[in-house]
Amino acid sequence: MKQTKQLEDENEEQEEQLERYQFETNRLYVMNQILDNSLSTIKHETMYYPARTRQMVLAMSEDTGDSQEVEELADLLESYRQIYMLLYQQIGRAHV
Repeated sequence: MKQTKQLEDENEEQEEQLERYQFETNRLYVMNQILDNSLSTIKHETMYYPARTRQMVLAMSEDTGDSQEVEELADLLESYRQIYMLLYQQIGRAHV
């Protein structure tokens, strides 16, 4: 009887350990997916950021320099900066 109780306790302990390992495995999987998505977004934005900025600057140089275009460019640059900062922070959190 005592031996049966001891085996049941050991079995329960092993099941709890397995659940902890599965939880950690799932947690690492999710963190990896977040990191992968963040890096993919940075790659995508890095590819199009210079082209879009260049396109706007060229359009501005051909025009009279409308202040609305300058504001649009400033807004675009600010939004890219914010995206990069958010992604950078997310990557930093994923490595912790």
